[in-house]
Amino acid sequence: MTTGPKKTLGEWIAEIEPHMVPVAHESSEIACSICHGFRDGPQAVCSSCRLTIGQVTRPLEKVVPITTTTRYTQMYHILRNYKSEYTADSERRLMQVRMSAALTHFLRRHGACIGAWDHLVVVPSTRREPPHAMERVITRSPRLNDSLRSPLEVTGTPPGKRQARDTGYRTTSPVQSDRILLIDDTFTSGASLQSAASRLALDGAEVVGAVVFGRFVNREWGDNQQHLEGLEEEDFDWSRCCIH
Repeated sequence: MTTGPKKTLGEWIAEIEPHMVPVAHESSEIACSICHGFRDGPQAVCSSCRLTIGQVTRPLEKVVPITTTTRYTQMYHILRNYKSEYTADSERRLMQVRMSAALTHFLRRHGACIGAWDHLVVVPSTRREPPHAMERVITRSPRLNDSLRSPLEVTGTPPGKRQARDTGYRTTSPVQSDRILLIDDTFTSGASLQSAASRLALDGAEVVGAVVFGRFVNREWGDNQQHLEGLEEEDFDWSRCCIH
């Protein structure tokens, strides 16, 4: 990695791996076929994804989370504070380097599961001024840095909570025929991600999929606690991804 103490990629990964929880596999009867959170009914797609994909013209159906995360866990802390201005610079930098190592390793092992891409594009934040901290995570990786592009910006009608829209983002540079892999830190409802994917596709890009670092799950909803206990009993395995 490009900053911090001299450590190998494996050493950085070892520091974040204990906080990672497997993601429900697409073959599982409990997994949403789009976001790999938990189904909340007999349908293959959870109610949140059914809502957001129905709100845009060109929805994305290949979403690949790296880890499951829940409120007040260490991973939840990392995904909130790696971008917070209230986090000390040194601590924020270490979180970003560890996340960069994990993202690099995951894409190296499972990029073929998703498909070939030309560019990595981070879903812009609707709450913070650009650049998104996830772009900093990517630029800390020599392997990923050259693939990063930033062709999206938030409009005056941004995506909202469970509210995806084609007009939530605009493209600021040509994307026609570009093969794009979307990147985001946390997937909750998917409104921002689906808005970004649809805008890019409508403007001519091929959005091959999205990788999100953490799929956030509310323990208190439905049968989530039971499903989470099953995942938390498993060891995190880098050789597996939710679509492999």
